[in-house]
Amino acid sequence: MSTKTSVTLANVTPPLVGSHVTRANDHCFCAVSAPAVSSGSFIGQFVRGAAGEQSALVLDIAERSLGEAASSLARGLKIDQFVTHENAAAPYLAARAQRIATETRPSSTHVQVAGLSNPDALVGIQLIAFASKTEKEAIVVPGMPASPGKPFKPAPHALVHGDFVFVTGQVAYDFDQGYPAAGEIDPSTWYQSKVLNEAKYTLGKVETIMKHLGGSLADTVKLEIYLNDLTELTDVERVLKDAYGDALPVRSYAPTVRLAPARCRIEITAICRRPGSALKITPIAGDRAWASAWLAPAAVEFGGLIFTSSLAGNLPGHLDARLDLDAEVIQLLERALSLHPGRGGDLGSMLFAGVQVATDVAMGDLRNAISHASGHDKVVFSITAGQRPLLWTRGSVQGDFVMVV
Repeated sequence: MSTKTSVTLANVTPPLVGSHVTRANDHCFCAVSAPAVSSGSFIGQFVRGAAGEQSALVLDIAERSLGEAASSLARGLKIDQFVTHENAAAPYLAARAQRIATETRPSSTHVQVAGLSNPDALVGIQLIAFASKTEKEAIVVPGMPASPGKPFKPAPHALVHGDFVFVTGQVAYDFDQGYPAAGEIDPSTWYQSKVLNEAKYTLGKVETIMKHLGGSLADTVKLEIYLNDLTELTDVERVLKDAYGDALPVRSYAPTVRLAPARCRIEITAICRRPGSALKITPIAGDRAWASAWLAPAAVEFGGLIFTSSLAGNLPGHLDARLDLDAEVIQLLERALSLHPGRGGDLGSMLFAGVQVATDVAMGDLRNAISHASGHDKVVFSITAGQRPLLWTRGSVQGDFVMVV
């Protein structure tokens, strides 16, 4: 197994659980949610003012944490940005613009979620950065509208670094014309699926980006899919099956409250293989006992890392069973670890855990449940809250993971 290091800053409020940064194979994984802070300023008592102060703090903690791992925000490859109130978006973007150049910014998503690990947090981020000397390459596809739209400088459609391509979040919206690109759906035809048409259009944009690089959807390692309603997953899976056939990549699904633009129902971002890379994307099926309990493939190995699909903490063969939170978390982490070739008993191989919990789960209870796992303090946990139902109707927690081989 490659060497893994982790960083938790000593002079700031620690994360709810885990560390600020992990590093392996010259890739760094970081997550920061605004800690519980009391602002003495008048403006800090209101959403926009508090969001501005929290955004600066979150980005500062991320910069300092990455610095301890020989990286930085400027070396970011992928950033997912969360707000818990729509009025927190503009202050965050203003703070980000002071620290990250638009034309070279990481591939990004920006969504509103129901909650973060701190109940008062308005802002949180999770990101992947590099620590090697090899520079990243920003890709802007000619003729393809980019976010943000005019008059702003176009942000990259993707970033290429080493054997990886990081595709920025795509939605069914035209940033040049300013209207929903999938707006041809007739709202009077109630049985048509809006998300199905949006998913087709959005995945087509991912394909366009990869074709520009000389590749195809077959180079997809992982899709990360943000949905306003996880019950629409079956329609999205129909689109993916049509596009990929039996060679589906791993997929993570995360519930959102609102996307940007607000009319959109789905956002898709992707981690892909650089076209021309000699590395193979190797599916990992997992134990037969879990075969019917998650999205297939359960995981893939690429570039010395293992990426999983969204996993749930349900019992195989007993989807009607409701478990307490401790049991769900144990099942979830054990399921993830069972996908590692080494089948380690602790979390020593785990770098990142993107965890979504139902809004009625107390974060203190979640922390206590995770703390039962050996090595949890050396893993980056990015925790968001979403409205029920999650992937498992009776479940309270789900997650996707990155491990080092």
